[in-house]
Amino acid sequence: MVLRQANELVLTKEMAKRYFGAKDPIGKIMHAGDQEYKVSGVLQDIPDNSHFQFNAILATATFPFAKRENFTGFSSFTFFKLKPNTNAAALEAKFPKMVDTYAAAQIERDLGKSWADYRNEGNGYRYFLQPLQSIHLDATNLEAQMKPSGNRTSVFIMIAVAILILVIACINFMNLATARSSERAKEVGVRKTMGSFRQQLIGQFLTESFVLSAVGVLLAVLMVYYLSPHFNNLTGKQLVLPITLISIACLVGLAAIVGLLAGIYPSFVLSGFNPVVVMKGNFTGSSKGKWIRNGLVVFQFWISIMLMIGTLVIQQQMAFIQNKSLGFDKDQLMVVEKSSPWKPKSKKLF
Repeated sequence: MVLRQANELVLTKEMAKRYFGAKDPIGKIMHAGDQEYKVSGVLQDIPDNSHFQFNAILATATFPFAKRENFTGFSSFTFFKLKPNTNAAALEAKFPKMVDTYAAAQIERDLGKSWADYRNEGNGYRYFLQPLQSIHLDATNLEAQMKPSGNRTSVFIMIAVAILILVIACINFMNLATARSSERAKEVGVRKTMGSFRQQLIGQFLTESFVLSAVGVLLAVLMVYYLSPHFNNLTGKQLVLPITLISIACLVGLAAIVGLLAGIYPSFVLSGFNPVVVMKGNFTGSSKGKWIRNGLVVFQFWISIMLMIGTLVIQQQMAFIQNKSLGFDKDQLMVVEKSSPWKPKSKKLF
């Protein structure tokens, strides 16, 4: 077991290689200031998309203050795992009583005032449960996080833009399919003359739409897979497309939804042709269909204009942020985080 004793240290593979090269670091001694730490383990490097970012872990027993009873300190991060089938809401409801029982006495002792007066002044402690996976996008409820948080609003905006682009693509498909209806009118007429039912024709046209949608999703996945490294280098991000059962199910569902939305209207239009009129060569599109196509075109252009306006606004905001004077030369700014210099020691600790 590791981190059971004081002054024990666990390194990531990257840090172990940095200080010890190809040598086995287990049992080696490292110095930080006047303290010595024994390397008791090595763990895998932390992924870039992890909330936890560190190169080494020290045993809690190393720090005596960590053993002191303290209900108002914020000098460390504390995480805990609930047992299966635990009612999180019921546990969270007990937090106010816990604060009144434990934190109140310490505040009264440290500040020299009653807990009631402290709360009447607008102060207080509010504890709540925060799922680990939701920390990254929570920029309002949490303070002093391990790394800069993401922005939930930005994620929703990107999702909305993606949905609007999909809607534009679906509208394009519907317009093109209905505009080419005269080319497929004779095909529909022949099929109906040979005994095909309308439901069969609807199924055929929907199948064509599903196949095109599936091919489009497959091409999109291939483009994302091969172009994402270049995109990450350009933006400094570490975005990946995980290939899991859940992601595959989502992609299949996306292909099905897009195929249905794009193909439902053309399939009903094309399957509704009168075979007698079509075979005589007197086919003309209905005025109702033209109104629907024109409405779709107007709606498509409206979405496109809204996206262009949003892009211009964001571009101007980014230009303002980049060119606004901050009162100092940010290119000459250096940030030094508080740390102790690590130095390896060659001898082993027995």
